[in-house]
Amino acid sequence: MERRRRGRPQVLARPMHDLRAASPLTAAKGHAQSNLKFSPIPASGEPILTWVISPTAEIVRDRAPHPERRMAQLSLESFTSRLAARTLLMPGERAALAGLPYDTRPLLPGQAFIEAGKIVQHVDIVSSGLAARFDITDEGARLLTALHLPGDPVNPRSIVQLRSSSGHIALVPTTIARVPITALRRVAARLPGVAEALWREAALEADITRQWMVNIGRRDSKTRIAHLFCELALRSGSREVAGKIVFPMPLTQEHLADITGLTPVHVNRVLRGLREENLVVLHDREAHILHWRRLVAAGEFRPNYLHIPATSDESLRLLDLS
Repeated sequence: MERRRRGRPQVLARPMHDLRAASPLTAAKGHAQSNLKFSPIPASGEPILTWVISPTAEIVRDRAPHPERRMAQLSLESFTSRLAARTLLMPGERAALAGLPYDTRPLLPGQAFIEAGKIVQHVDIVSSGLAARFDITDEGARLLTALHLPGDPVNPRSIVQLRSSSGHIALVPTTIARVPITALRRVAARLPGVAEALWREAALEADITRQWMVNIGRRDSKTRIAHLFCELALRSGSREVAGKIVFPMPLTQEHLADITGLTPVHVNRVLRGLREENLVVLHDREAHILHWRRLVAAGEFRPNYLHIPATSDESLRLLDLS
């Protein structure tokens, strides 16, 4: 018999399911000739169900939170798993990250949510969609200098550098979870493993930025786009379908132009060439890589800068555990 109480409803249970950020592609230590193995994208888990004893003593079921809140919670769990993939986090550290406060904010395509030069009071984590960091010249030419996929922190450096040096924009319909910087700072100050994980996350962002600089400054147009597709295949939810590597590709040709420093017309020619060479086909907002090793060679791609996976247990935890 269920216990009956008067007054405010009492929450009995709120089961949660871990969303473990499994790397969809396992890259064997950064060489073009390495074999890659694939695993399906993990399911996002069951909806949260809340059991409540109401004032009328009726058991109320299936009061799940708003989908945006549920998505934001999953993104926070995915962010925690992302940090734990590169830094050995103790159970208490993982729990502290998963328990951070947050708000959700839906964004429209083209909507800026961090303005260059402004002080930022939160770290944004992409729950769904796709966001980018950007800068604009005095003549109005835009360059996208980073892509933020679901589970990615948009501005981890804001923890120590409050004033944003670049703008951030949603490229497609996007939802972000906003974590107060003060809350994240308190957790990092109390738990050295979290501080190390955030430090390593900022270093990863810098490594990706350096590769993008090489891409624009020293690689030809075909190599630039092939390299970008290889990177996104590793960073996004890739899967193997009938021998092909498939991953979400909501980017337009204009977006690709702003990432690679090309014109949309030039991007169109490169994409046509990749398709004619049976390397990559774009269809229905997805990219289909038809021959991974040939694309890796075409893009001069070495995945070591993505640090997937970490090379040794020693690199997972540098700070003293005592």
